[in-house]
Amino acid sequence: MTFAAQLEPGITKAYLSGKSVLWAGDESIAVFDHDNGGDAYKFDAESSGSTTSFSGTVPDGITHYTAVYPYSGSLTYDAGAGSPVNAIIPSVQEATLGSFDPASAIFIATATSTDDVLTFTPAFALFKVNVDVDNVVQVSLSTTTNNLAGSVKVARSGNLSNGSGTLSKTIILKKSDNSVLAKGDYYIVTRFLKEPQAFENFTIKYLTSGALSNSRVSVSGIGYAKLDRKDILNLGSLSSIPGTPSISWYEYYQAGYDISIGSKTINKSTNGDAELLTANDAVLAIGKAKFEDGGVKFLRAVGTGTFSQTNNPTIKNSSCFLADGDSRVQVAMTNVINLAEGALYLKGLSLSISGKTYFLNVNKNTSGSMTDLVVDNCYINQNVASFVSTNSSFTTYGIQSIEFVNNSFAVSVDANIINVSSSYAGISVYSKFVFNNNYVYSVDGNNNHKTSAFAYSGSTGDQMEVEMKNNLFYNTAAAGTIKHNTLNKVTAKYNMVWAADASGLGANAKLFGMTSKTAIPTVDVTNNAGYGTLATKKNWTIADGTVDTGMEAIIVPENDPIASANTTTGVFTMATGYENYGPQL
Repeated sequence: MTFAAQLEPGITKAYLSGKSVLWAGDESIAVFDHDNGGDAYKFDAESSGSTTSFSGTVPDGITHYTAVYPYSGSLTYDAGAGSPVNAIIPSVQEATLGSFDPASAIFIATATSTDDVLTFTPAFALFKVNVDVDNVVQVSLSTTTNNLAGSVKVARSGNLSNGSGTLSKTIILKKSDNSVLAKGDYYIVTRFLKEPQAFENFTIKYLTSGALSNSRVSVSGIGYAKLDRKDILNLGSLSSIPGTPSISWYEYYQAGYDISIGSKTINKSTNGDAELLTANDAVLAIGKAKFEDGGVKFLRAVGTGTFSQTNNPTIKNSSCFLADGDSRVQVAMTNVINLAEGALYLKGLSLSISGKTYFLNVNKNTSGSMTDLVVDNCYINQNVASFVSTNSSFTTYGIQSIEFVNNSFAVSVDANIINVSSSYAGISVYSKFVFNNNYVYSVDGNNNHKTSAFAYSGSTGDQMEVEMKNNLFYNTAAAGTIKHNTLNKVTAKYNMVWAADASGLGANAKLFGMTSKTAIPTVDVTNNAGYGTLATKKNWTIADGTVDTGMEAIIVPENDPIASANTTTGVFTMATGYENYGPQL
């Protein structure tokens, strides 16, 4: 059978820029037995143009037809003459420049024979929005009243009613490949409402791509909108929508985009739905189960809201805790987090602890050790012995890979950031340590606190690979920023160690401290500097003399390489000629 097809006068389908109705020629429609319901029969367009014909096959005996565009295998038709078609207006729609997602729009038509022309009636309304902001990857529209999308029943008149499936008050407009939207007009297909109903309290948001950019602009109360069939409501341009720009990594993640934590990447498809924890002008305690159950948790601080951790959880799964925005979120700890198995990822947190001697405790003595500990863009108020320590009862296994990047360690005691006791002879698994773009600084004026990033002075153990680039150790000089006797590979570049004059060091100030003097097989160590007058007979050295083969000697500048230092805010500015040293944030 072949039906000629057109659209209701004044309606466009594939393009909205012109007045003529254009069929692309690759469309398909579903044809139902109007009187008895049953399966949908697929009919395909024969040509492109303002009108077209659809051809397909139906069983003998059907005399009254209901047709729906676009074809979908999920379309169903209730039995009985004049019954509605069960369809879906998607809550996620393909962004189409200058038009709308044709797969989201529902058109319906009826015929009694192939002599009838199928005149398709649109069963939807449209929102128009102009994207005039760079790097937009998603636009979402929400309302507090009535549903915009989801399961609907479509009458042959084009009228809609709720279907039996999921309904949604939010529609997301994006490219299926998550690419950036070209600037211009876009249309969102939505349900329409009959009097006296109306949509109220709209919220428009957009996400932008980029390593540290997922801005959103939102506003409630765009208007009280009565949208009938075929209506188009112009929401204006994104840049003109009132509201304060903010950042929501949670929404960015939930929209399906990747988020980086150090060198690691998490996304919804791999790591599952995230949970948003919100502290509203109060302290919100993060329960033990939130740490132990694993998954991705975003922390949103509203007003004076902060978070606390008062229990003693043990990490046995992959657990991620991230700030919801670019500002660090405060988490006050009064108890230790045990590291046993799985992985722990922290990003954008401001951590402090009271009543304990360390924050994180390596607490495992079997081969199923922690795979990863990644700390990115965190502030650590290191007023206790160490950030990471080791349970004295668990002396065999550590953490396979540790990565600290873009952090600030505010040190007020002589304390190693990661401290592994020298008594743990033969400790294994510490196989990789990455320490890049970190500030490690004393908060006590010119009082130098001896602080190593990693310290293990045992004589045996697994060989460890170390990468340390662009770190600033300010008044935290020690006999080795990295202390380990069996390093396998070392990369160290553009690190700066700064010490107050006549610092009371117990040994020479070194980048690497190795008491057993075991040679390092692979070395790439260049452009590292130390500045400040040390104690009498103390020197700046790259490492112990017998293991520095292949290491370029440490640079000792004649003039202060730091132009300004503020140990209250943790803001440091390098002097001219030393801009490449220290954190590059």
